[in-house]
Amino acid sequence: MPHVARIDEYGYLIVVDTWNHRLTRFDPDGRFAGWLGSKSVGATTAGWQMTGAAVASSGLGGFNAPVAFDFDSAGNLIVAEYGNHRLQRFASDGRNLGWMGGGQRSETSGAWGFQGTSRAGNEPGAFRHPYDVVSHCDTLYVADTENGRIQVIRPRIPTGSI
Repeated sequence: MPHVARIDEYGYLIVVDTWNHRLTRFDPDGRFAGWLGSKSVGATTAGWQMTGAAVASSGLGGFNAPVAFDFDSAGNLIVAEYGNHRLQRFASDGRNLGWMGGGQRSETSGAWGFQGTSRAGNEPGAFRHPYDVVSHCDTLYVADTENGRIQVIRPRIPTGSI
């Protein structure tokens, strides 16, 4: 089910395919140009894939009901995941650049991390079903649906793991 679509700086159309647990990309001529997500539980893609199908996953680079995305000032994709209660960041070539949200030990990072898994939470920096994300001037605005708030986050450089 397509949910959100945007065009990147190269003219590619990128679509959030929520219930297929992936992002799908089309070239400027409308031809299929790959997808991001997890090929099987625990095995995420390392860039845009041309074959196979995505499955729901909480692994780094995998998705569970992605619902929205935006581009940051460097052209990276920032994806809001409803099912995994987190944001993920990807380079334009599809490489995963980390995740942000509440960690399993009740902490939040405020930075893009590569370790651990996310969980729902209500403290600042944690999410309960984020539904939208907007990036403006290196600040993220996140519609944190079940917490009934908009979070304003200025990601910092990671100093440790979550």
